[in-house]
Amino acid sequence: MMLSESQQANLLRNSGSSLPFRVKRLLVTIAIVLCAVVTPCESQNVQLGCGKRKENAVSTRIIRGDDAKLGEWPWNAEIFASADNKPKYVCGGSIIHKRAVISSAHCLVAFNRLVHEDLITVHVGRVDLNASSDGLQVLNVSKIIPHPKFFLSIGIEYDIAILKLSTDIVMSWSVRPVCVWDMGDDDRQLVGQTGTIVGFGLNENDELSGKLQKAELTVVDLYACLDNDRETYGDVLPENMYCAGGKANGDSGGGMFFERNGTWYIRGIISFTAKRPYVTLCDSCKFTVLTDVRGYSGWIMESILGSSAIKRPWYQTPCKGKTVPKDGICNVAKIFDHNFLLVGGHNKMMRVPLRGGKKIKVSTMYDMQGLDHDCAEGRFYWGNNVTNQILSAKYDGTDQKVFIEENMKGSDDLAVDWISRRLYWVDKTMKTINVASLENPNVRTVLIDGNLYTYAIAVDPLRGKLYWTTFFNGENIEWSNLDGTERQVLLSSPHVLLVRSIKVSTATGELCYLDVGYIKIECIDPFSKQIRTMASNLTLPHRFTLTDKLIYWTNLKSETIESIDMNGVRQKPIPLVNITDAYPVGMTAISDKCPLRYSPCAINNGDCPENTICLVNPSAPAGKSCIVKKM
Repeated sequence: MMLSESQQANLLRNSGSSLPFRVKRLLVTIAIVLCAVVTPCESQNVQLGCGKRKENAVSTRIIRGDDAKLGEWPWNAEIFASADNKPKYVCGGSIIHKRAVISSAHCLVAFNRLVHEDLITVHVGRVDLNASSDGLQVLNVSKIIPHPKFFLSIGIEYDIAILKLSTDIVMSWSVRPVCVWDMGDDDRQLVGQTGTIVGFGLNENDELSGKLQKAELTVVDLYACLDNDRETYGDVLPENMYCAGGKANGDSGGGMFFERNGTWYIRGIISFTAKRPYVTLCDSCKFTVLTDVRGYSGWIMESILGSSAIKRPWYQTPCKGKTVPKDGICNVAKIFDHNFLLVGGHNKMMRVPLRGGKKIKVSTMYDMQGLDHDCAEGRFYWGNNVTNQILSAKYDGTDQKVFIEENMKGSDDLAVDWISRRLYWVDKTMKTINVASLENPNVRTVLIDGNLYTYAIAVDPLRGKLYWTTFFNGENIEWSNLDGTERQVLLSSPHVLLVRSIKVSTATGELCYLDVGYIKIECIDPFSKQIRTMASNLTLPHRFTLTDKLIYWTNLKSETIESIDMNGVRQKPIPLVNITDAYPVGMTAISDKCPLRYSPCAINNGDCPENTICLVNPSAPAGKSCIVKKM
């Protein structure tokens, strides 16, 4: 539902946060309307247990958009705002706790500021906007809690809010909470599944019917959503949203519900749908975009119960600035931009969004060789074999500077240990592996030498391991501690033929490698030695990278970046046109996960003596070694 400007003005108090200009533009000017409809496509003419409901309140299967019975969707809530001294229905919501309703953050914003809670009421137990029903409850709101990043984000990301109520909801057969999705599957596993939305829809005359309706939507993959209307969706589909379509759109702020083993869960919160041409009404033939609740379960529970009651996985525990926790682990990735690939050619670096969208040139460079990123500082590093330098820049290409050049003979590949603040690189000319402090490049040493013929290198900062390839006396992948001790051969010929790119999976600890000889990508658990084939029969692969969800590689024949998920499902290729001048020589993935924890070497060189460098060794009593510097 949308309010007139005069009604919006009556909602405001002086307090509140301002939306960034781009969000304002999204909410007002571009071809998107944050709307509330359950309307057929053809009508476009100009605490009880959560997730349970009374069986005899359930009607037959939904075909288009049908009236819902009282108690059929007992967790549905309506948000009313006082405008011109009269309550007006503005958005849907869902009961998730006896004192909490969840909705979209944009529903609670007017003139780019948060509406005051005194002007908001929540209705539950209602199936008719124009008449009371048995069990109807009208509740005041004590606090509105939008996601803390909603007002800071670009676009409509983090479109989620909690309304804390002044009094408890009285639970009954017609008023109950829905369960918050807490299962671990991702949006790709959700694709093709059908969920239910409810709301007060428009009739065939585009008038609010006033009757609570229900409809089914089917989740589609990102690329189908983008192809449906790339102009509308291309710039506003972040990682934490998904698309669904059917014969209806749904009320902004309302939920999308899925049944699992007899229990109903809220998985999505309706954010927006593209509008119809020339009118300010939602187009029910276009996909609905929903905020994915799965990524917010920790924040939701913390907002309701307080942080002291919540134990969250590390990736849902944001770091406080760049402070490393004394115990445990936190996620520092979201301090910086994320969810894109950096793809380097010989003379430029391109930024490629993971979920579609415009590719951006971030840097001009020459004779690049090797590429990795420091997710704890928001920088990327690369080598230049003509100037014999290693350079770095911010993710957007600014603040480019030389990291190290003294006594350099070249860098053919490099890897960043963002936890212990070290950079490792391969020098094929000198046949060595070298390491330097990211904070002070003069603190460095030759770590491994002796006729190394190495193409690729990778580090696992979480487990304190270093990996590299060699082709002296046959193709090998070797590994050691980060200080070079306990060196071993992990894989050798004939298991590997021509490995030219290796990466560590932060999620599993496996070493993954692209073998251009066997034209496949495999991952090996270095401790159990179990090998998984992730992708095979590849066409002219050259470079690869990965996140916890997807593996990406370049196809030089089709000039695309191809990808596959961890379940073996191929994704839609990304064109390489205009990304590289010839073929990519480096690729790294900046995801939404960057684990940060204590390292004995991260600060003050681990208090090692002068002329030494601190390197992590999990087997050492102090967890580190002080290695004498040599160049």
